[in-house]
Amino acid sequence: MSDFHITEKPDLPKEILEKWQRIVNLMAKILGVPAGLIMKVDPPEIEVLISSKTEGNPYHMGERANLKTGLYCETVIQKREFLLVPDATKDPEWDHNPDIPLGMVYYLGFPIQWPDGQIFGTICVLDYKNNPNATTYKDLINEFKTIIETDLDNVLKKYELEHEKENLRKSEEKYRLLAETAGDIILVHDITGRILYANKRGLEKTEYSPEDLPKLKIMDLVPIEYKKILDSNINVLSCNYFLFLSLKNLHKFIAFLANLGQLVTFCKTPFPAFQALRDSSSYEGASCCRSS
Repeated sequence: MSDFHITEKPDLPKEILEKWQRIVNLMAKILGVPAGLIMKVDPPEIEVLISSKTEGNPYHMGERANLKTGLYCETVIQKREFLLVPDATKDPEWDHNPDIPLGMVYYLGFPIQWPDGQIFGTICVLDYKNNPNATTYKDLINEFKTIIETDLDNVLKKYELEHEKENLRKSEEKYRLLAETAGDIILVHDITGRILYANKRGLEKTEYSPEDLPKLKIMDLVPIEYKKILDSNINVLSCNYFLFLSLKNLHKFIAFLANLGQLVTFCKTPFPAFQALRDSSSYEGASCCRSS
């Protein structure tokens, strides 16, 4: 069934299905056909997802048929182009297809695709007889197809956004746990140097409470005699929503930290823990010190 390989896609919300039902009902009414359908591929079968509520319609929602049996819709899906069969009984290519026993000799349908090009199914109309009037409305069916594909695009975008948010939440939780159990001192600060977060080790080493530390700035933790060194040797660089300290005279800062019984570990690219801990509207900077 490689011709109909389908990767996982989101379920369609109720409001979308109700909208499509209205479209199919209107389509069947305008074209004057007994059956208007939206078919959904579900290998190794194809399903009647939406069926018009019209008199004489032999198709019911939820009905399924096997693929590779010569269905009209199967050809539309395979060729990914519209198909018109005015009268299957007069066409050697179609006079044996599975819809003839139902009396459906007229068919007009278009493929429906997900935004990534993967096939979704078809939108089509069928009749017990050749229906030239329906054929004249071919472009209208194509417009309905476009509306449905736009809906699929919106559904997929929403699904992907929610999926990304869930992955981000799990990632943040993972790195938050790592930060809290790390032996390193991890401080997160904004562009002004105001401390936004300190892990457990950071609170222990600075001897500030979680309530008091956010009232301070990074420089408030530096003894006065070393502030001049830092003020003249620190540049602030922007990097992926973070501001990292670039030291012109790194050895002086290391000496300062050594006097405090600590050794700095310095990076110019985002450390995962910072990235996970940041709130895009608040966490704008990060500094990291490692206990000696």
